[in-house]
Amino acid sequence: MAYKILFQKVYDLLKWVYPAIGKFPKQKRLVLSQRIEVTCIRILEMIIDLSEKDTRDYRKKIIHEINKLQILFRLCKDISYITFRQYEFVSSLLTEISQLLDP
Repeated sequence: MAYKILFQKVYDLLKWVYPAIGKFPKQKRLVLSQRIEVTCIRILEMIIDLSEKDTRDYRKKIIHEINKLQILFRLCKDISYITFRQYEFVSSLLTEISQLLDP
């Protein structure tokens, strides 16, 4: 398994997420942006631990977290917090990460 590639993809995701959630409307930003941030960091931590816990079940847990994140970004697109283009970018990145994890 190419853990370094997987780690880099998730790290790049986080680098993209912070500026994106910083542009959410201030009065409504807190809950949704915090949930996205926490989920992204949880995924990064799980990827870091993957080298020691590389099992089918653990990979499924990571993919489950990625699916949650995908839904949160879909909501962001639907309520116009991010553009369709931004959604396409983050969605393709999340799909790529999921495919790297899929056994």
